[in-house]
Amino acid sequence: ANPAVTTAAFSNEVLEEGLNSDLLQLDANRSVVIHILDHQLAEMRPLEEVSSEITVLLQIQAMQEQVETLGESFVSSLKSGANIDSLLEVQNLSWTSVEAVERSTTTINPAITDPVFSTPRPADGTTAAGGFQLGNGDYVVFELLTVQDGTAEDLNEGEAQNMRNFISQQGAANDFAGFMQGLEARAEIKGKD
Repeated sequence: ANPAVTTAAFSNEVLEEGLNSDLLQLDANRSVVIHILDHQLAEMRPLEEVSSEITVLLQIQAMQEQVETLGESFVSSLKSGANIDSLLEVQNLSWTSVEAVERSTTTINPAITDPVFSTPRPADGTTAAGGFQLGNGDYVVFELLTVQDGTAEDLNEGEAQNMRNFISQQGAANDFAGFMQGLEARAEIKGKD
């Protein structure tokens, strides 16, 4: 959750007084105002009611920790230069090899591609290995072999125009956000006399 949203949602004005929050900017293109319709206080539930849920959660947590430990050992082996194919085979796992992946690919989960694209470029003649756990508990181990820089010539005319439009829109959105912040800073709110 966005920290500003959480802070606003639990502020005295919004939670207790029933007022709307200030305008909260989530990113350059999205803003939100919060109004609480209903708030239920936290309460203790009887152990008998929640014991099965707790058992399942603890089992899931233990499995995720085991998966993470195993994944980290694979990454460590890769980083030391070892071939982990036999280690994967013992666990009934295998590599999924992908080539020429672009940032905008839709065939691979962005939760996987985003961290890989954030990995520093491997030095010439080397690879970059890493790993991370997904929200569902799966652990992704990757080995980045090469990075191919894109060029403006790689873009077709439609993509180039879309890029120019995007940059123009981002500039306009930033200008508008600055304008709105200036208006909010200078605004004076007066009550009805």
